Amino acid sequence: MKLFCIPHAGASAISYNIWKEYLDQKIHLIPLDLPGHMTRSSEPLSENINDVVYDLAQNIKKNILSNETYAVYGHSMGGLLLYLLYFYLKDQGEPLPIHLFFSSRWPPYYHNEKAYYNLDDLEECKSRIIRMGGFKQEVLNNTALTEYYMNILLADYRLMQSVSIKEIKQINSDITVLWSDNEPDIIDKDIYTWRESAGNNISFVKIKGTHFFPTEEPLKTTNIINYTLKKYS
Repeated sequence: MKLFCIPHAGASAISYNIWKEYLDQKIHLIPLDLPGHMTRSSEPLSENINDVVYDLAQNIKKNILSNETYAVYGHSMGGLLLYLLYFYLKDQGEPLPIHLFFSSRWPPYYHNEKAYYNLDDLEECKSRIIRMGGFKQEVLNNTALTEYYMNILLADYRLMQSVSIKEIKQINSDITVLWSDNEPDIIDKDIYTWRESAGNNISFVKIKGTHFFPTEEPLKTTNIINYTLKKYS
């Protein structure tokens, strides 16, 4: 079983390598970096979210064999991309993931005003992003490094806020939705709106931690993944 991982805004797939220590040996983790992010920093940042979805689809296609089962985990922005990716693959007639993990993200047809950023007010955006956490102190102490990562984050936020979807589509793969008990811009009601898309099994798991629990609490997260994917082996 292959597990693809789409990270949150501004993040790199490298941060999810810690999962390899805890994932079941039958699960092969393949983290996916976006253009302009860390391992692909020589590439320009994407300005069109459809280009990002296409890029993710191509990377998955080249890493799976015919009729091979796979799952995808998307955290925060990665959850939004996962939703778009699922329907892109479906429209293209490609093999669909057997399980989707949406992490700390609400569905795109649900408007979450709390998470809206006024991208014209860069200073307020930067302040909110820093308050959310996720920046190590050594990064914040380095002005050039902070600006580098902040530019990537803001580019990702522009992509996220460019999405406007009202139609509720049905997902026929099984779904697990994870979130923490300390989310800055999410309440439980936001998360449970995923029920409207569930065309098959859906489960909800609330984890004690912060918005960045997948990498801060890797054992908790991978235990859920291991238990969930075991039934497909």
